[in-house]
Amino acid sequence: MKAFTKLNDGIEKLFMVLSVLLLISFASIVFLQIVFRNIFGISMMWSIEVSLLCFFWAVFLGGAVGLRQRRHYTVELLPENFVKTNLILDVISHLIVLLIIYVFVIYGYQFAAMGFTKLSTSIAMPQGYFFLSLPVGGAAMALFSIELLAKDITRLVNFKKEGIE
Repeated sequence: MKAFTKLNDGIEKLFMVLSVLLLISFASIVFLQIVFRNIFGISMMWSIEVSLLCFFWAVFLGGAVGLRQRRHYTVELLPENFVKTNLILDVISHLIVLLIIYVFVIYGYQFAAMGFTKLSTSIAMPQGYFFLSLPVGGAAMALFSIELLAKDITRLVNFKKEGIE
C-alpha cells in the first residue's frame, strides 16, 4: 500500500504542476486574444483551440487531484457522530465513483480515438489530443479512488480497534 500511495503522490504532484501551468496558459492566451482583438484589431484564430486544449487538460488533471484530496462536493446524510455508518457510505460512494470512472475511461478513450481522425480547424492538430484528457484524467481518478477505497476499508475494518464508537 505504501508503494501505491507513493506512486499516487508522484502522479498528484505531476498533475498539480501541469494543471497550474495549463491554467496559467489558458488565462494568458485568453487575455492576449482579448488585447489583440480589442486594441490591435487582430484576431488570433489559434487562440481559441489552444485555450480549449489547455482548459480540457487542466480540468481533468485538476479534477483527479481534487478527487484524491477529497475536495469534491459531498452530501452529508448523517451527523458526524455516526462514524461507522459514514465510513460505510464512503466505501459505497467510492464504488459508485469507480463505476462512473470506468465509463469515463472506456468511452473517453473511444471518443479520443475517433478524434484522431479529425483535425482541428485553426491549428491542424488531431482533435484526439483534446479528448485524450478524459481517459488520462479518468485513469488517475481510478488510481486515486482505489487508494481512498483501500484506506476507508482499512479504517472500517480497524474501527473497533480505534475505539471510535
